[in-house]
Order: sequence, then structure tokens, then C-alpha cells
Amino acid sequence: MLTHNLSSNNGWILPNGDFYSCERDEHSTTADEIFNTILNLIPNRDPSILAEEQGWVKIAQAIDKINSLYILCLFKLKQPQIDTLFDWCILHKTKFPSIDDYSTKTINKPEIEILV
Repeated sequence: MLTHNLSSNNGWILPNGDFYSCERDEHSTTADEIFNTILNLIPNRDPSILAEEQGWVKIAQAIDKINSLYILCLFKLKQPQIDTLFDWCILHKTKFPSIDDYSTKTINKPEIEILV
């Protein structure tokens, strides 16, 4: 079931700014559900990869560090995504990452670690 729970440490931020929460290991399943339920699309390959290519922002709790989160994006964020990420950072009492970190340059280094 898709939820918009910003208090989650894991989820997707779509280009329109909608945040869909998920468990740490369920990004692919959640992306598939978003494609099917919200966008009425059936992915023809890994939903996580397709989501990233569509400009979605992935927020994931780090596996090896309890107090770390990873934010993954392949393209410059759209303003609604920035607004949602800002709200998410306030809720999680974490520093908002530099917008310069979120650009097309992140294709070469997509994972950005932030500490909560």
C-alpha cells in the first residue's frame, strides 16, 4: 500500500514532489507499485533503475551505518522535489544538502551521504 509518510527514512520523491515511503529494501517494489497504480505504467525492466532514469529521488537508510542516509538522484532536482526534500530534512533534523550536489554531475557519483 502506497503512503505519503515523510517520517519514513526510506522512499521516493517523484518529480512533482510527491513522497512515497517504503522499507529500506523495498524501493524496487514500491517503484513498481507507483508505476502500476499511480502512473498506469508497467515497467519493462527493473523499476528502481527506471525510476532513477525518470528523475525520481531515492532516499534510503544506509545498510552499514545506522545513522546515515543515502540520497540518490541522477538529474538536477525539480523545485517540487527540492521543497519535499527540504521538508523531509527538517522533519529528520538533518542538514539540507547543497543544491550543487544535485545536478547532472551526480551521474558520475550518484550516491550522496548525509548524516542524521
